[in-house]
Amino acid sequence: MAARYLIDSNVIIDFASGKLPDKGSAFVEKLCNDDFLISVAVKIEVLGFADMEA
Repeated sequence: MAARYLIDSNVIIDFASGKLPDKGSAFVEKLCNDDFLISVAVKIEVLGFADMEA
């Protein structure tokens, strides 16, 4: 059985905002193409995130 990862909202938000270092961004992109999990709470946090710098 392959490893599965539970991704936190900060990782998703930072990835989408381009704030992760190159290695981290490449790792998250690989996870998105493979198998990952998010909790209901993370989904709510990400969908409710408003970029405060905009």
